Amino acid sequence: MYYCGGLTTFIGSNSAIIGKRESGKTTILKKMMTHCYENDYTIILFDSVTDHAEQSLLLDTKKRYKDSMVIPSPSREEIKFTNIKNTSFPFCLVDKTDRRIYSFNVTKYLEEGYETSDLQNRCTLHQYYKQLVIQELTVMLPIVAKKKCIVIMDEIEFTTEMHDIVKKYNSFDIQFVITQHHSENIPNSLFDVLLIL
Repeated sequence: MYYCGGLTTFIGSNSAIIGKRESGKTTILKKMMTHCYENDYTIILFDSVTDHAEQSLLLDTKKRYKDSMVIPSPSREEIKFTNIKNTSFPFCLVDKTDRRIYSFNVTKYLEEGYETSDLQNRCTLHQYYKQLVIQELTVMLPIVAKKKCIVIMDEIEFTTEMHDIVKKYNSFDIQFVITQHHSENIPNSLFDVLLIL
């Protein structure tokens, strides 16, 4: 399937937008954010502000929407690899808030991984990054389950561990729109794949 410009392409199903760097993926997501915001969606946004910060969807969202809450990466101690509870991080930050946009900045462990030359430590930090995304999605679901909601992920690594959480969100009629450089880890059973040429 190829993207032909209509944002309604992304409404009603999970969509994976695949394209090379500078192909316009983030521009499409910015338009998607505007469309969803104007149509009363609660938006869960995942982004990592590393390279090309000036093009960051998260920073653009923070500037354009006053009703946006930016949630930074927590300490390692707050990331659970087993027994994630509804009260785990970021519950303490989002409980009793009623924001239209929850922006998760998952940069911390990616940057720390780039900064170390120790391959074992880099691998460990990468595991923290991937688990943090799972944990934040898990904790946010009960908070947004009864809302008109969408999850937008800009070049966040999509792992097999995310398959079940996507299905849980879908069971509440909450879809995902994600961008990636390639489609090899994106299951066709969960996502409509849209190629940006």
